[in-house]
Amino acid sequence: MLENKLETMNNMRKSYIQKNKENWKTKCNERLQNIIAKKMTTLMIGSLDNIEKIFGDLWGHGKPETDFELECFKEWSILRQAILDLGNKQIRAIKKECEQYDIDWNRYQGIFGDKNENKIY
Repeated sequence: MLENKLETMNNMRKSYIQKNKENWKTKCNERLQNIIAKKMTTLMIGSLDNIEKIFGDLWGHGKPETDFELECFKEWSILRQAILDLGNKQIRAIKKECEQYDIDWNRYQGIFGDKNENKIY
């Protein structure tokens, strides 16, 4: 009777550990996807900002007054939207690709001592 209870408790413990491992892998995958998406978004927005800083005078920095500035602003709007659409499409593709993998985050690890001796303190 006691052995059955111990076996049941052991099975419950193993089940709990397995469930936690699965949850951890899911959270690691989601974390990586969010980090990649944030970096891709920063890349797109930063690039667009640099383009606007350099070429923004061509379209009056969003307040076009002449026909030339208005035409440049229209072209810039089309280009900007194309860049954002492509970037967002790539973010979705990366997220979908990440779902194909089991990802485990090793967290931040500090190694003290001589790395060549493989001693961790």
